[in-house]
Amino acid sequence: MYSRRPKNLSTLSVLSPTKKRQWPCRAYEPKFMEVYKRETQEIVNRFLGHRLTFPNCIAALDAALAGLVPKPKPDQLPELRAVMLANNARVMAEMEKRERARKANAKVRADAKNRHASN
Repeated sequence: MYSRRPKNLSTLSVLSPTKKRQWPCRAYEPKFMEVYKRETQEIVNRFLGHRLTFPNCIAALDAALAGLVPKPKPDQLPELRAVMLANNARVMAEMEKRERARKANAKVRADAKNRHASN
């Protein structure tokens, strides 16, 4: 069976190269939304724990979605959208937090450098 999903974007291969995910997955697995939620929660938690970079996090989330897209029924799309938006909100909040910390550290370093230069 042909898969539009590139092999190098396997969700679990981004997370752990030792884990292999069978592809193509069963198209009508009854609990696919729960699997997607668990998979994306693991991805986001690894990102929050600084074990995944931002680009790898986005690639893993995209790969998880690519594995799911052909499966949902129309009545499941609102829940899918809610999960996607929640994941996006968590990742973006973390990126904003990291950016504030980076700017604060840069300001502290600049202030210290200025004090050192004035002495």
